[in-house]
Amino acid sequence: MSETVTVRVGRAEISVPAEDVAQHIIASLTGQQAALATTSPPKIGEPWPGQGGIYAGMMRNPGGRDYHLIYPTAEMGGEHEGIRWSEDSDADIDGADSEWDGLANTRALVESDIDCPAAEWADGLVIEGHADYYLPSRRELALAWANIPERFEKVWHWSSTQHSSGAAFFQRFNYGDQLSDLSHGRHRARAVRRVFL
Repeated sequence: MSETVTVRVGRAEISVPAEDVAQHIIASLTGQQAALATTSPPKIGEPWPGQGGIYAGMMRNPGGRDYHLIYPTAEMGGEHEGIRWSEDSDADIDGADSEWDGLANTRALVESDIDCPAAEWADGLVIEGHADYYLPSRRELALAWANIPERFEKVWHWSSTQHSSGAAFFQRFNYGDQLSDLSHGRHRARAVRRVFL
């Protein structure tokens, strides 16, 4: 159960999830209009009102709390048609090799001294008042392939998971397999965000 913030005015009282309050503050600071969020997820593959995208299901988190994954649509600005994982053909970035944690990978990529356009693009998104998007890990993309493949273009999509020096994993949405490619190649990217309930 998430924390709530309770506001009282006279005899009237309202309790709102703390995450919703934080999202509206972020929206105010960024000039974005935040949609009202619902705290119960919809059916997999359906838009989640106020949460910035399509609900992909519950993601297992071996190192912590499980969470819900939300993928914004291309119409929302949550998809990039062709972008590089890295501008450096020999990129080897510490902390960007998690199979599970795309948020940690994205932070490592954005904070590195190497230009990482796909991660920087995802990290800079603000959709429906949410500014916590990131480039998904290979396991987060595998969940999308398993649950909502019809919501993705049938091409390669970058993950945030580094395979080796100069290479990163991608998910193919036409066949469902994961391979790696040179990080300075251009592929599609799709942002994601997580919701803890």
